[in-house]
Amino acid sequence: MRSACGTKNPSAVVSEVLQALRLDGDQAVELDGTAKPLREWLATGRELTRLTRPFLTQQAERSKDARLADVLQPGHEADLRRTLKDLQVVDVLQRHPGEWDAKSFVQALRPLAPRLYSIASSQEAVARKRTSPSRWSTTNWTASGRVARPRRFSPACKATRRGRGSSSNRMNASAFRPTRHAT
Repeated sequence: MRSACGTKNPSAVVSEVLQALRLDGDQAVELDGTAKPLREWLATGRELTRLTRPFLTQQAERSKDARLADVLQPGHEADLRRTLKDLQVVDVLQRHPGEWDAKSFVQALRPLAPRLYSIASSQEAVARKRTSPSRWSTTNWTASGRVARPRRFSPACKATRRGRGSSSNRMNASAFRPTRHAT
């Protein structure tokens, strides 16, 4: 079972974005019938930590920076993937400055998605896991064919093992052969 956590961008990141844009955080921005200060939109309503190709395209047009425009051209897919993976919105704004008005900037960013957490990471579930008799274990095979140390999982961890949990909880698929279940 998963639940939504309160999602908010760090205030330091919001301040850096506002500084890079040279915009006032108290300026009211109306979007979809909702009016909030720009700072609030950036803190609680828009994604600042993950870049998107549409945002990069708009920033390249606004900054008129040839290097940024080149990353978006066909044949530079590896550079684009690296840029999307390694940089955040504030990095692009600082490296390739462009002119934005508050409303256009908010519209260019994707909505901030709620971050999910697994019940398996809650303290209550951890306490149950330690006393649960229904544990099962797995045997992991390394790339060299050696048996890795068995890991124990509770049924609550099943979604994480199947790749639906957070990326930090997933095993590196290239480092292990298929998992065999011990009985």
